[in-house]
Amino acid sequence: MAIPSLRSVRRTSDRVSNAIDSLKEPSSTFEVEIAAGLSTEKRKNALDET
Repeated sequence: MAIPSLRSVRRTSDRVSNAIDSLKEPSSTFEVEIAAGLSTEKRKNALDET
């Protein structure tokens, strides 16, 4: 199993935090779901926690 490079880990981490920030804006939830690759169930849970 290859170890991901620090750059790719940072990129993924940025994508995840951007997605979390955007989840707080209902209008962009659909785009965020696509960008983050979240299932509807996970998205619903994330929205319930905020």
